[in-house]
Amino acid sequence: MRESGGTALSVSDDEQMNGADLMGRTQDIFAAPEGGATVAACQKLLQKGWIGKDEKVVLFNTGSGHKYAHLRGNRVLS
Repeated sequence: MRESGGTALSVSDDEQMNGADLMGRTQDIFAAPEGGATVAACQKLLQKGWIGKDEKVVLFNTGSGHKYAHLRGNRVLS
């Protein structure tokens, strides 16, 4: 990361689930928490200026939310 000038960050479990919920509401994707983590991280990087508002970014969601339905509990996608 130092050599390329990159960065790393963490996202909380709640941020992951909020990101997955956002993917569901806006893209009709039932994302796994790790997919939601990419959304949460992207939001943080936008806020910190690491990603410009005019840049195109690809977020990879490689898992299905079906495996994690038990984590949804009372969460409602609205």
